[in-house]
Amino acid sequence: MSFDLPLPAGEIAQVDPWVVDFFDRFGQDALDIYTAGGLYHVTHSVNEAGIDANGLRPTEETITDEEGAFVLAMFHRYGDGHPNNLQMINSHILGKSADTEQVRGVHLSTHEPDLDEEYVGYGVPERIIFLMRSMHALSRAGRVVVDDREFAASTFDRYRQWLTEGDARLIAYKVNPLAPAVLNARLGQWDLEGADLSAALHVARHPDGAWGSNIHVPEHIGAQYLSKTAQTPFTEEDLIRRGVQSKTGWIY
Repeated sequence: MSFDLPLPAGEIAQVDPWVVDFFDRFGQDALDIYTAGGLYHVTHSVNEAGIDANGLRPTEETITDEEGAFVLAMFHRYGDGHPNNLQMINSHILGKSADTEQVRGVHLSTHEPDLDEEYVGYGVPERIIFLMRSMHALSRAGRVVVDDREFAASTFDRYRQWLTEGDARLIAYKVNPLAPAVLNARLGQWDLEGADLSAALHVARHPDGAWGSNIHVPEHIGAQYLSKTAQTPFTEEDLIRRGVQSKTGWIY
């Protein structure tokens, strides 16, 4: 007897067939366990309009090609040449993996967020945090020529204003675990063809592994699967606490 996922037909077509088959075979018990836990995404209000209109996308962070090229050029001109530093630039600023040109995905957490927590990068896209750290370091490095220091300083200040002025806020979104992209990312990794009910329920309970809390979703999550759960003001002090002026850059 078949079991229908509670999704519109057009949305079900976006779910990997083996994930549909998982629920088709194990039914409501597996669905109830899978949907019991919450999923959350915290971001900055500069992304609010785009998320409310279009959902969560891997390209949410807005670093320009010019800024990315500048940081890369500064590494080759002034950096120490260490491959780990180049990998950091590629992955954390340019949004590329070590061996592809693909932009990184959306990250979700199984932990309900406390927006007053102070940990690095919380609620601000991490590519922007790492870009600001590098720009801050470049703006203060004596061996960097004046024009490059000035460009770095102006870029840092522009992002600082962009993230802290006006009605700047952190926003927590709750994400429906039945979003097709989320279903595919969480359950598509498992080979469940021969699983029995006990194994299926275990996977439904721990789709990200027994200790999973950070879920990487490489595809678009539609706005219809998102709801706001909390908001809090975001100030310049909050941004500084997140390490944008820390001495952890690669260029000193």
